[in-house]
Amino acid sequence: MSYAGISEHTAQVMICNWLDMQYPDLVFFAVPNGARLGGQTNAQRYGIINKLKAEGLTPGAPDLVILAPRGNYHACLLEMKKEKGGRLSENQKEFLARAEAAGYYTIVGRGYDQARELLEDYLSWEKP
Repeated sequence: MSYAGISEHTAQVMICNWLDMQYPDLVFFAVPNGARLGGQTNAQRYGIINKLKAEGLTPGAPDLVILAPRGNYHACLLEMKKEKGGRLSENQKEFLARAEAAGYYTIVGRGYDQARELLEDYLSWEKP
């Protein structure tokens, strides 16, 4: 079954559900960098953004972090994109390149099907 045309959000939710069902002992978490922030005024929103940046919010961080070392990699970082038309920002390109240089496996999953296939491949590798 193809899931072409679903939103990035829906694809990521489906990936999380799939990971929970197929790999119940796997430790992973979302990085909510793209979350809409509350606040009634721009000043309130800027205050929230500044607080989160002080706590480590980093532009370009991937959508999911999968804490499963495989092969020579410490963990897998997954950036979700829509199947058609989703593009990496410059911050995302830079973050993923730096993460790879530091020993992390990075994936850009364009839609649910591709993300699942790439994760299945990575998770099938030998554990260190």
